[in-house]
Amino acid sequence: MQGKEIWNGEPVLATIPLMQFALLGIQALAFVGVAVATAVPALRLKAIGALLVLAIGCGIGIAVAGGGDRTLEINHRFSAYVEMQVENKEFVIETVTAPGAVWLTICVGFFGLWVVGLRLSRDSAGAFGVPLLLAWSGVALQLLLEKSAAPSILLSPFDFAPDRVLFPATLAGAYLLAKSGRKILHVFLYLSLFIAVTRLPLAVFGTLATRGEWGTHLDVHGTVFFVPPGGATTVGPIEVEAGGAEQLFWLIWAPHLIVYPFFYMMSTGGFAFLKMMWERQKEVDRAAATS
Repeated sequence: MQGKEIWNGEPVLATIPLMQFALLGIQALAFVGVAVATAVPALRLKAIGALLVLAIGCGIGIAVAGGGDRTLEINHRFSAYVEMQVENKEFVIETVTAPGAVWLTICVGFFGLWVVGLRLSRDSAGAFGVPLLLAWSGVALQLLLEKSAAPSILLSPFDFAPDRVLFPATLAGAYLLAKSGRKILHVFLYLSLFIAVTRLPLAVFGTLATRGEWGTHLDVHGTVFFVPPGGATTVGPIEVEAGGAEQLFWLIWAPHLIVYPFFYMMSTGGFAFLKMMWERQKEVDRAAATS
């Protein structure tokens, strides 16, 4: 589901449908590229070069953005009864208006941060501090893009927008852990910790944003009448207090502290296990070649 956006200034590339999908591809490649570069030091200089090109491209976009404003409607999806059927319903959170060049300026800051970050990062394969920084900075970028009325293609669906950076960052962390030489149990424990630490800020921010009505897709104060998972056949629809514990549990805490971590652990944990088996097989092959 995409947010609705309105451009009130002069036409720019970001308003052309084909260019919107190009922006989506560039965003995905930027997140994946930084994640790969954090795990494979040999690729960091190439990633730095690509980020510099993207920063220059954003600078050109700022120059042609003009003085018009962008408007973006931010909403949240959750199951609810729609004409007696349980469907994903769109709950409008807020409508954001910002100058057209602001979102590009934020992107320049993100690319600049990672040019410096990749240049200064160490080559230690055992640490996952750099992928963790990618996860946190990428989520912050997505939230800032919402507040700056960025093209909706970069943020839709809002509910899964942070996963565009969280998933590649978690894969990079799993890769580094699998190469660290730790035991399987230790790798899975550290990976569980990594996933929890990347998701916890979302739960905390969502709690504060909901109670303070700060906006962004993590502010769910307006979603007070909905159907909890399985509720269509058990308890049915429920009505909750805005900002209350029950609302926060179903809409913020359960997804970010239980559901998503489970799926991340199953997928990236499997990747880490395969990588560990691959590394051990290479060690066996080297030992056999030297014997």
